[in-house]
Parts: sequence; structure tokens; C-alpha cells
Amino acid sequence: MSTESILANARKNLISGDAEAALASLTQLSEHLEKTKFEPSQLPALRSELGRLHGLAEAAIEGHARAKETVTEILALAGILKTYDETGRETIHATSPRVTGKINHNF
Repeated sequence: MSTESILANARKNLISGDAEAALASLTQLSEHLEKTKFEPSQLPALRSELGRLHGLAEAAIEGHARAKETVTEILALAGILKTYDETGRETIHATSPRVTGKINHNF
């Protein structure tokens, strides 16, 4: 597989938000870079593309952190949500957050 196709695959996986595929792509890229000799003329473009991947990875981490905060806030608010009937009287509904186990908080 060429350096360009590995870089494109890593970029695609980072943009798609597929953490497992992105990690696998970045691991493949790292292994490929370790065993590939590059001409000095190729290095500026490679550095530029690696910088873009770094930016995408940072954005993914930031997006994950924001999503985690949002879910935490929603779960906290779910327990104090007040509802009212058509006459304006408060209705009491016991609520508890339902944890499905699908959110990985250890990104």
C-alpha cells in the first residue's frame, strides 16, 4: 500500500469518527513510515499531511470530550426534569438515567 493511500485512509477514518478504524489506520501509517525511506524532496509534503492528521485527531478528541460533557449534563438534568399537565399542575414522574454501556468514556 502506498504512503498516499495509507494517509488518505487514516484521514477518512478520522473524519468519519470511527475511532477503532482510525487507530488501526494510524498504527499502519506509523509502521509504514518506520520502514520506508523517503527522499528529502518528499518530506515537506509528508510533514504537511501529518500536520493535517494531527489536527484531525485533536478535533476528534475535542469532539469526544464535548459529547461526553453533553451526555453527562443530559443525564444530570433528566433526574430533575419537571413536567406539567394541561392545567398547569406539576406532574411527578420518576426518572432515572438508562445507561446502555455503548459510550466509551476512555477514548
